[in-house]
Amino acid sequence: MKRRRIGIALSLFVSGLIAAGTVGSAGTFASAESAESSVTLPAVTLAENSSYVTDSYSGVLHISVSDGSVVRASADGKNRVVVTGVGTGRATVAYWYRQSDSAGWVAASLPVSVSGAAGGSAAAGTADAGVVLPQKEVGLVPGGVYTAEGIRVNGVSRDARSFLWVSSSDAVAEVEKSTGKITAVSAGTATVYAVDPASKSCGFLSVTVS
Repeated sequence: MKRRRIGIALSLFVSGLIAAGTVGSAGTFASAESAESSVTLPAVTLAENSSYVTDSYSGVLHISVSDGSVVRASADGKNRVVVTGVGTGRATVAYWYRQSDSAGWVAASLPVSVSGAAGGSAAAGTADAGVVLPQKEVGLVPGGVYTAEGIRVNGVSRDARSFLWVSSSDAVAEVEKSTGKITAVSAGTATVYAVDPASKSCGFLSVTVS
């Protein structure tokens, strides 16, 4: 009986800590909170196949886009939101951020317009400028995998893990955002982007699954 009482007391204690937000990841408990304020950020204009990178935040949550055929958005390892233009049109990127661990969450809305094409990379000027992938097209069968090697940024070799990776269609080809490993899902064509947050440029390749 004594052990049972101790077990119940411990369970209640842990439950109390969880309710207070002192156990578990910050993201888990922050997701149950309400944003203290909201803001519409200045509109951003991108060329297709180029990226926009925000400043670093203390934390980022709830990233979403109104139209995934126009832009894709994700957070990198420094809590920066990286927005990549994948098709012509207008979309809104929504996310929560906070400037410090003790600050309240702010619900942000970022209007984005995408038009034109940036070519092989956002900073292309010469053959070696910007992010250059060795292959522009890759063919895979469903379940097949591919990871790009020999990537260069302004002529300097870089490992695939130094980029943030996004796919224009996860239904066709998924990509692990931190490693660049591409997995073919179903028949179709998708564009996979390698984004360099430091230079705010990106390279891309076309993945055909058949």
